[in-house]
Formats: sequence, C-alpha cells, structure tokens
Amino acid sequence: MSGLAVFLLSLGLLAGISLSYLILGAASDARADDARRRRQHAIDAFAAVLFAENPDRLASVRVRHRVERETLVEVVSALPVQLGEEGRSRLRQILGAPRTARTFSRLARSKRWRTRVDAARLVGLMGSAEERDRLLDDRNWAVRAVAVAALSPAQVAEHADRVAQLLLDPDPTVRVAAADALPAGGVDIVMPLIAVLDQTARDRDFALLAAGRLTDRLLLGSLARHARSDHRRNRALAATALARQGLIEAEALLTEMLSDPEPSVRAIAAEGLGRIGSNRVYPVLRTLLSDQSWQVRRAAERSLTLAGPAGGMLVRQHRRRRVELQSSYGANREVPLPIGREERVRA
Repeated sequence: MSGLAVFLLSLGLLAGISLSYLILGAASDARADDARRRRQHAIDAFAAVLFAENPDRLASVRVRHRVERETLVEVVSALPVQLGEEGRSRLRQILGAPRTARTFSRLARSKRWRTRVDAARLVGLMGSAEERDRLLDDRNWAVRAVAVAALSPAQVAEHADRVAQLLLDPDPTVRVAAADALPAGGVDIVMPLIAVLDQTARDRDFALLAAGRLTDRLLLGSLARHARSDHRRNRALAATALARQGLIEAEALLTEMLSDPEPSVRAIAAEGLGRIGSNRVYPVLRTLLSDQSWQVRRAAERSLTLAGPAGGMLVRQHRRRRVELQSSYGANREVPLPIGREERVRA
C-alpha cells in the first residue's frame, strides 16, 4: 500500500473519530441541559408551593419525571430538620404531590450508605414505620445518626423504645443524636428512658444527658441510683439531671451530694440547688463558701447570688470575713484563696 493511501486512510479514521466525539458530546450536552431544565422545574415547583399563601397552589404542581422527583427529594433533604409542624405539614404535601414514595423506598434500600443518608434525612416527612425502623437499624452509623435526628416529635414518641436503645449505640455520634432527639417525645419516652437508665452498665452518659432535659417525677428513682454510683461522671450527670426536676425529693438528693468526695460533683450539686431556688438551701450553701475547692466555692457563691438578696448578703459577709482574716494574720500567711484559680499566688 502506497504512502498516500495510508495517509488518506489515517485521515479518514481521524475524521470519523472526531465526528463521533462531536455527536456524543452534543448528545451529552443535550441530555445535561434537559436534566438541568427538569431539576430547575422541580426546584421552582418546590419554592412555589412552599411559599405560596394559597393552599390551592399545590394542585397546580406537576412533577412527573424521575429526575424531577429525585431533585425534589434532594432539595427537601438538604433543609434543616428542625422545622415547625406547619412546615412539616407543607413539606409532606409537596412530597405527596409527586409520586416520590418509590424514589424514597429506592433510596432507603440502596447499597450505598451515602444514598441511604439522603433517605434518612426525609424520615420525618415521608416513609412508612417499617422504612423508618430499617434506617434506624442501619448497619452504617451515619445513617442511624441522621435518621434519629430527622424524626419528628410524634415519630420519636412512636419509636420511643428504639430511640432509647440508640442511647447505647456503639457509635458516640449516634448516642449524641439520640440524646438530642429523645426529649422531643414527651411523656411517652419516660419509661423507655428509665429502662435504659436501670440497665446495669457504666456507660449511661447519654441517657443521663437526655434525662437532664426532661422533668418527670418518675425519673427520680433511676437518678437517685446514679447519684450514688461509683463512677464520678455518672454522679455528675445525675446531679445535673436532678437539678432540672425542681422537686423536694431532688433537693434532698442534691443536698446529700454536697458531701461527695469529688469537687466537680459537689459544684454541680451546689449549682443545682441554686436553680431550685428554695430558701432551705441557704445554710448548706453557706457552708460551701469555705470548701477546699475553688470550683465548689465559686458554684456556692453563684448559687447564693442568684437565689436572691439574702443569698447575696451571705456572700458579701463571707468575703468581708476573708478580708479581715487576711489582715489579722498578715499578707504572708497562707489563707484560703477567694473565688478564683488555686494556682494564683499572692504577694
């Protein structure tokens, strides 16, 4: 074959390949433009319905194509989960207008955990109870954390047992999300929370954190047991939760915790008594003004000051006595320091 023939053949192949690239590129661009147009249509429909003052506007929404449904799910899943009930109701209407149930089910059953996370963001707005349970029990910690955080208050009450068990999840991110979500369930979550608190194990930090955001007399028994625990952190968290209760029984338990060997626990108990605000706490808080720990002394001062004029007067009297003691014994004599850091050195 002559050189000219080889050249012409190579030129023809190059032209054919170039033409193929042009055709494929044009087809890809057309498809991308169509996808963008459909996505924009879904976003416009979402915005029109969400901000429309007339509810009848919802009937005019038409989102038929799969890419539009997926975009609508994507837009809604990117919204903050802390929505009011009216906002949730509107979003449910929007998601119910297009046929998005199949899209949600497909996302929830996906083998990719990132796709299941997208579905988990929507559990507060759509999906059956079985699908919510599947996402709450997902093998990936991120899916479980997002799912429990996205639950509405009514759904937290409905899945109270499952959400309470997530307080014992192996992953700390899931435990934090469960502790944040659980108090929204109201009275329905008290008994499941007590069941978790009463289980014999040390790691009840997040259950105690959740209890610290609730006020219910039924919690006192479990909190009293943790207030006498061998573990310092459990006692500290129990003191914080008891302060939230604001009951006479809680006041007695916090007063008992003022003799705890751990300064941080005594400080939390002192602050808790100050929040309860009973006049009976003045004598016990006054004794803490001479505590060996600056942390406890500062907590006692703060609690007495917040308790009212009588408490503030006790604090001022104690400060004057400290000044007099320092003056009478001399500046070089070691005197218990006032509220502040122990490592501060006086001249």
